[in-house]
Amino acid sequence: RASGLRMRASPVVIAIAVTLSSARGFSTPTRAHVTRAHMAPRAGCVRAAIPEEMAALLPALDGMDLDPVQMGVAGGTLVAAASFALRGGQPQRRMPALFDGWFNGQINRQACASIRAARAAGITTMAVDFPPVPNLEEVSFGTVLNQKFQVLCAKELGLGDKKNYMTVKRDPVAYANAVWARRFANALPGRVVISQNTDLRSARRPTGGTKEVGASSLQSIAPGDTLIAVNPIGRWPSIDKAHPGPKLMLNTAFSENYELGGPLAQYESVYVLKRVSKGWVYRGYPGPWQAYVERPDGSVELIEEYTKQPKLRRVAERVRSESFNRYGIFNDRYAKGFGGRL
Repeated sequence: RASGLRMRASPVVIAIAVTLSSARGFSTPTRAHVTRAHMAPRAGCVRAAIPEEMAALLPALDGMDLDPVQMGVAGGTLVAAASFALRGGQPQRRMPALFDGWFNGQINRQACASIRAARAAGITTMAVDFPPVPNLEEVSFGTVLNQKFQVLCAKELGLGDKKNYMTVKRDPVAYANAVWARRFANALPGRVVISQNTDLRSARRPTGGTKEVGASSLQSIAPGDTLIAVNPIGRWPSIDKAHPGPKLMLNTAFSENYELGGPLAQYESVYVLKRVSKGWVYRGYPGPWQAYVERPDGSVELIEEYTKQPKLRRVAERVRSESFNRYGIFNDRYAKGFGGRL
């Protein structure tokens, strides 16, 4: 806390900020700081500011959702837990901030770290499921947060001019998924092919050798390519059969089995953020599944963890019961006077 860095320690691992006096441009702190708490959301990592001697630590820092710039790299400190993560340790994570995590890069860093960890563990069938836009329940009405994210997505896709922006505005979820798919492609090795449901012919082309095809063009994907299937609603079995290589199912619009995860058991849910009544379920691979209650002020609190994927009904009942025991009827997200905040 004294160093300005807040993070959660496991029972056997405490994050210690240590001096890297040998790296150029570093000053020596007066003492090492031992900190224990939960991670606070961070801003985007300015990688250009990181000395090249520390480049190897970046994946580990991403895995812990830490920003070396905010941690005080320029001032002379790093976190020893980064080297722990590089040696195979896995720090605990917390769900992204509502709703800053959509804008400050937190979701992208968490999801990419989870995808990389899963691939490093040899997992080739993955599922990622989270609200592609902030405040998804209000997207039909077009809240300020929705509109702000629409502008961000339009610019990232090269569709920021007035004519193309209206196209994005008419289907914000689809274009948001297109943005997330391109971002997550950077976390996967080799050539990545994205199966899109959205017409992106007017959009800026993806970078890094990533290829985009239509949902019906899976036959053009080489066996060694990694496939990202965007909103594969009703198509999980056919996609799984059509492509023998690594696959990532991204943001199915509706649950096909009324459970956490997709309809095919062999797919590992590597990154999940799902709203349940009065709270959320979160999981970032290889961490545990976590249940959060959402408080009347819009903040969240972790109330339970599960080592194995829990039943959706069990988690929903647990969160709803916790909310009622604490707040009674005064924790409603919509009703004014009863906790309404949307």
